[in-house]
Amino acid sequence: MSDQGTSKPAAKQPPKTFNEICRDIMDMHDRKQPGYTYSPLDELPSEAWTRQIQIKATRAVYATTPEKLYEELIDTAVYCILLLEKMAKEYDP
Repeated sequence: MSDQGTSKPAAKQPPKTFNEICRDIMDMHDRKQPGYTYSPLDELPSEAWTRQIQIKATRAVYATTPEKLYEELIDTAVYCILLLEKMAKEYDP
């Protein structure tokens, strides 16, 4: 008996190294960037970004699958990087 057509496609393997993860984040950022007319970096205060980082990190704690954990940790990292970008813009002499 054949199980052809019943197997699930292989899940995309997450990047394994720091540089691969950073490239993955950069690629995702580049893909999303054209979809916005205005950057929320300029609109939301730093405290709101910090709170969002806390929310994302908390969601990671409660992830039920390795894929969801990876997704939440990437989101947390992205929000951290965006806050660092915001801080650099605000404190640039």
